[in-house]
Amino acid sequence: MIIAKVYEGDIHQVKINKPDKMKSENNTVPGELQETVQKIRLQINHKYL
Repeated sequence: MIIAKVYEGDIHQVKINKPDKMKSENNTVPGELQETVQKIRLQINHKYL
């Protein structure tokens, strides 16, 4: 499971059940990660990021 921040201007590109690629913001995970989007929440608690 990956919890990701998405800029408001980019959220229209994120679709449920669509595979998506992402990179670690601070490069703690090298390369790209790929995961299927399972849900989109309007806002999440920042303590989980």
